[in-house]
Amino acid sequence: MVYGTSLRIPGEFSVASSSPADPASFVTRLRGLIGTIRPVPAADHSARRPFYLKDLVTCMHIFRRVETVRKPLEQPYSGPHEVVRRISEKVYVIRVDGHERTVTTDALKPAYLASSDYDVLRPPGVADPNHEPPATVCTDSSAFNAGA
Repeated sequence: MVYGTSLRIPGEFSVASSSPADPASFVTRLRGLIGTIRPVPAADHSARRPFYLKDLVTCMHIFRRVETVRKPLEQPYSGPHEVVRRISEKVYVIRVDGHERTVTTDALKPAYLASSDYDVLRPPGVADPNHEPPATVCTDSSAFNAGA
């Protein structure tokens, strides 16, 4: 409908042909068109590609998801926890409250820490106060300024 034009009823939208179509030619053309239609290839839903956080492979500290029913305003993640070692692509050993725990990467996300926060989380045995944090993406403080 366009402003300034008269209203039309649905039957007036198409132009009526003066002669009716021949049913035999219509069926022939319809069969030809249907014959050219090809099926769409089926999707392969069996090959799953899981989502991996890229920084999880290089970070020194992670947050672990709390798998319990939480009270209102309770943190969904605990940590940051130190990554002790990576057993495989999906299994990590982390230090939680002084104990080593084996966890899967499904419940982990990288901890983006400022360089000043690294001093607080310094691994035991490192006594040098001038100890530099490792040059990884996870200790980059620019992640905090990305939203600003």
